[in-house]
Amino acid sequence: MLTGISDVVVPGYESAEVGSADLSEVVPTERRADAVVTLNDRDGGAVLGIVVEVQLGRDGDKSYTWPSYVISLRQRLRCPVELLVVCVDDGVARWAHSRYRSGGHR
Repeated sequence: MLTGISDVVVPGYESAEVGSADLSEVVPTERRADAVVTLNDRDGGAVLGIVVEVQLGRDGDKSYTWPSYVISLRQRLRCPVELLVVCVDDGVARWAHSRYRSGGHR
């Protein structure tokens, strides 16, 4: 069904299993972005949240932490959220771009 209604490419797999639907965190995880910017409408309501991350080098964990930042801010603001990764090196910028998209990591 996933591939029939979207452009998601499902990787090859041998089996599937149903996991727990409880996504609660027993021990809260600390999430700290480098900065958060909120764009507001005339009445002060959030219309866009921006998570800003300064990335000086490659970090394999970012594929997993960046989506959690976006989701956490989206839950808080109740509006769309984008991730802005600021890099001083073109190679790191290319790497960062390939590591994140709204649906998850590539």
